[in-house]
Amino acid sequence: MKNLSLALLSLLLLTGCQVNINTGMTSENLISDSTSKVEESSSFKTYEKTSEVKLTTGDKENLFKTVDNIKASDHQIEGSTLISVDESKTIAPVKMFGAALTHASAHQLMLDKTGVQRREILEDLFTDKGADFNAIRLPIGASDFHAEEHVFTCCDTKGSDDNLLEHFTLEHDEEVIQVIKEIYEIKPDLKIIAVPWSAPEWMKLNTRASSEDPEGPKLCGGTLNDDYLTIFGQYLNEFCYRYFDEGIRIDYLTFENEPTFNGADYPCMLLSPYQADLLALQLNSTLPECTNLIAYDHNCEAGMYTYLENEFADSEQRSLFPAIAIHGYGSEAIPTGVRKLRALYPEKEVYMTEITEWEHGSSFDTDLMYVCRNTTINAYRSGLSGTLYWNLILDSNGGPNIGQKSTCYGVVNIDQNEDGTLAYTKRPSFYGLAGISRMLHIQEDKTTYSLETNYEDDGILAIAFKKEDKYSIAIANTSYENKEVSVKILNQFYNYSLASRSLVSFTLE
Repeated sequence: MKNLSLALLSLLLLTGCQVNINTGMTSENLISDSTSKVEESSSFKTYEKTSEVKLTTGDKENLFKTVDNIKASDHQIEGSTLISVDESKTIAPVKMFGAALTHASAHQLMLDKTGVQRREILEDLFTDKGADFNAIRLPIGASDFHAEEHVFTCCDTKGSDDNLLEHFTLEHDEEVIQVIKEIYEIKPDLKIIAVPWSAPEWMKLNTRASSEDPEGPKLCGGTLNDDYLTIFGQYLNEFCYRYFDEGIRIDYLTFENEPTFNGADYPCMLLSPYQADLLALQLNSTLPECTNLIAYDHNCEAGMYTYLENEFADSEQRSLFPAIAIHGYGSEAIPTGVRKLRALYPEKEVYMTEITEWEHGSSFDTDLMYVCRNTTINAYRSGLSGTLYWNLILDSNGGPNIGQKSTCYGVVNIDQNEDGTLAYTKRPSFYGLAGISRMLHIQEDKTTYSLETNYEDDGILAIAFKKEDKYSIAIANTSYENKEVSVKILNQFYNYSLASRSLVSFTLE
């Protein structure tokens, strides 16, 4: 594995699925010391108009619709909200947009036996025909979302004393592996984050069976047994190399999903900061060259800072984790948590690796604005480097799953019709994510940065990005009235009338 201290990591809803609502941020909320000057040219390139303007309105009249381009102007519209972009100041690199390819997500895709519809759906998710996602999060063993009769890990049977992992298998991952290979065909630079929900039962203490799967392996609760810490490291290492043998790169590895929570009725366990540090020291020299480590991977809340303080107490261990992963649950507003983490650990990138829509009686426009307020626009103004939602795909009832008591939804729904064809529908999170990921078209060899973006209107959210000489802007109107906005960038103005509860995004041409 490459020296992690010399690499900047590129890169999460679950476990309760509770939603964390936050109000919009104004310019004074930004951390000025987290920005950096970019090399300034003696003369700016000018842009006559925008290209690929995408609009989603809260009334669903426009859903990721291409609308008329916006011509550049030399003045701000009178009475409009001024959105000022400082193209000389970057906030953070932006490297990942996507969602978790759980076993349930892969299963729903594989319901299409011909592969024709599956290909169309994957192209809508992973190419510029649609959302243009570039990342997935992958469970190591079962999470709560899968279609099997019992929960499982990759090594439920303990081996002999001289080969404890001799029964390691990827037999539960056949559908996942097939789908990833098909995504690679259309997105060869796909990024993959892998994370376990639980170690095998025989590596744990005080573990129990799920009430919904009493005959299955006892994977709920408990903690990792220190006596098997090294073996658990070998287990994670084996997973990465088995996938590598399938032609699949595990780009990032976290050691445990939500490591301070073990009260669920699905696979989970406690993993201490001390155990995480020992695993990092063990795996730093054994993982594939392409695999980097991510710290924490849990809720945005007060306990996050204590956990990371302990995990990063030693400078050597701290250097082994180029990034921190958070989830969109907990007591602290997501943009606030991102901003604090960037201030505490400025050398590390911060990724949101899990957040979900769930059954809470909200409407399309409320969920759309939630995405903009918490997981994209505001969070990127605070320094977020990537957003991965929870399940990429579920059925319209939030399944299949074992042990999850809340009804969580995928970014998109797939249901099987009576004739065997698939019914494919998109949820608000798709439109909120696609509105930004599509215009950014994140590429491995061309780094995208968020830019300092200032305005004084609590009803507006806005963020600008730069990739080489390409600029992109996303604006959300969270208020219940239409808004006139004027984006000032490169000494030009782009004036637009944005409907209430709506999201627009565009690039400069």
